[in-house]
Amino acid sequence: MHTTILANRPMGKAPVGMTDETLIAMALEGNQKAYAILARRHESLLRPVIGRYLKDANEIEEAIQDTYVRAFQALPSFRGESKFSSWLFRIAVSVAINQLRSRQRRVQRMDYSSELEKLNISQAPEGAGKVEKEEARHWLLQAIRQLSSSDAQVLQLFYFEERSIQEICQVSGWTESNVKSKLSRARQRLRSIIELQFPAYLLN
Repeated sequence: MHTTILANRPMGKAPVGMTDETLIAMALEGNQKAYAILARRHESLLRPVIGRYLKDANEIEEAIQDTYVRAFQALPSFRGESKFSSWLFRIAVSVAINQLRSRQRRVQRMDYSSELEKLNISQAPEGAGKVEKEEARHWLLQAIRQLSSSDAQVLQLFYFEERSIQEICQVSGWTESNVKSKLSRARQRLRSIIELQFPAYLLN
């Protein structure tokens, strides 16, 4: 967790066996150790919840830390109308969804004309202007949206996020042979879609 937020608060004593309600009261009084125990106690809940939305281990860890920080900042507003774990669950889901959306926006802002060149299906010449690049991006997105989620995912990871085969295995849970097979088929399917529907925009 982000200890800098708690650094100026006295530690005090907070036995691990205390209830959530007691620990919350102590944390609100400035007991840093009480909040640290709360965080550790519920981490086993946060990890699988966040893992439904994020697959990368670093992103999951970042989301967990962000959840701790947001929960600490919002703790004075906790009224005990639901379980602390349920309240924390909702914060974790919100953090994970926001992080997922942020990553998706970053991917969408990428220069898709350069990715087309990697796939050997780009017509944009070197030094193409902004309009040409935006047009290439638009039509590539249209083509990718017609792929299955599995095909789109493996292309995004390999070309747009520049993940290695081994990294894709870790993120997706696929074997190395599966990744290579999926990548080959996804490229073929994408090119087939482009040849049939968008040859004037994306092929030389």
